[in-house]
Amino acid sequence: MHQQWEQAQPLLTADPGTVEIDLSGIGDLDLSGLQLLFALDRDLRARGVELELTGIKDEWKSRFLPLGMAGLFGGEHP
Repeated sequence: MHQQWEQAQPLLTADPGTVEIDLSGIGDLDLSGLQLLFALDRDLRARGVELELTGIKDEWKSRFLPLGMAGLFGGEHP
């Protein structure tokens, strides 16, 4: 996960607006990957940048939405 976080660091210097990440090439999203996305979303929002995820698999939605993660997967942020 540390390597993925290092790869995401340049996104934290993005100008206010939206950063889009395409997840369609990801085989499975585990809790470590989910934590990384939440941390990235939190840090981007603190800088006025919106995170938009695309390529979200239906199986991830059915697995994670009941856990209150709609905000990360295109729903409303609390």
